[in-house]
Amino acid sequence: MMTQRKHELIQCRVTSNQYERVKNLTAAKGFLRIADYMRYCALEKDLAFERKLEEIKNEILNLRKEIQELKIKKEILRI
Repeated sequence: MMTQRKHELIQCRVTSNQYERVKNLTAAKGFLRIADYMRYCALEKDLAFERKLEEIKNEILNLRKEIQELKIKKEILRI
């Protein structure tokens, strides 16, 4: 599998307290570099949203299937 090279840069300023907090969280979560931890934080929420959206879509499709099955049963009972 070929990995994409990282060449885009995102920067933001933080207070000393915020920096220490991020640094501590980075270590506590098992990341070696702050950049890796920040990337994970920024993108994981997006992935969680996408997963939840996929779950909702699947539930809607299942409900649609059940409704179709009920319609067929209703038609059969009318005969």
